[in-house]
Amino acid sequence: VRSSAASDVYKRQVSTQSTGRRIVWGKFLNVGQVCIAPDYILVLKDVHDQLVAEMKKVVVEFFGSDPSVSPDYGRIVNQRHFNRLKALMPSAESSEKIVCGGQLDENSLYIAPTIVDNVGPDSKLMKDEIFGPFMPIIQVESITEAIQFIRGRPKPLALYLFSERREVAERFKKETSSGGLTINDTLLHGFVASLPFGGVGESGMGAYGGRHSYETFSHERAVLHRSNIDAAADVLRFPPYSLQKLGWLKMLMSNSVKSSNFLIRNGLSIGLIVGLFSALYFYAEKGGFFHQ
Repeated sequence: VRSSAASDVYKRQVSTQSTGRRIVWGKFLNVGQVCIAPDYILVLKDVHDQLVAEMKKVVVEFFGSDPSVSPDYGRIVNQRHFNRLKALMPSAESSEKIVCGGQLDENSLYIAPTIVDNVGPDSKLMKDEIFGPFMPIIQVESITEAIQFIRGRPKPLALYLFSERREVAERFKKETSSGGLTINDTLLHGFVASLPFGGVGESGMGAYGGRHSYETFSHERAVLHRSNIDAAADVLRFPPYSLQKLGWLKMLMSNSVKSSNFLIRNGLSIGLIVGLFSALYFYAEKGGFFHQ
């Protein structure tokens, strides 16, 4: 399963300069070997060229014209992962287009920051988590298409949206599911100690970070301690049953779910009232003062 998902750029209402810088930073930090690095970009067609040009410029700004000699750009962790990534490199016959990078050096386990354009949903770059310095770009016609694309794949560990439109942000909050969601940046939710970090579905279960770690690895036991003060109320739930008992129980329990906090705060008073009604019911059943 892919452990991170798409970045989306909404028209020209978000700065492609800051978007490009933040995506390039989040993708190529530690040569893309970060579990929440963005794995692909979904970009609206009318800002595609502008975003690609900005990202290419930022790569040079961050790592120079030759990233292999940059002190700020690392290497692939080992030979096995280098070989795995090398197999993902688009071939000359592919319709995919390398617009930045593509250079390899097996001796030093170097793979340049590589941006791949014209990627389709069935590309080998889209089959699994990349965990390396390849950034596939997929063009979409609309926000709806982007959301449908994300929803059609396993739930990602992280999702990044770039948009200044509040309604777009709300749609991504409500219509997508992911371990984390950062709007107008990448990776940062993983650095905030007060936020839970974790996946959903195939990208993981549970969360950690601060108190969330304690809660994840703890069992929250349900404890209910009854009092005997309202023992008379038990007659309503014990056999023999009758329609009259059912009516009383429905009346007493109809709002119990919505009023749980109220019940907690006022449990004793409610218990006494229930007990009083139960006593009245008991005397009425036994031919008490309700009968002539």
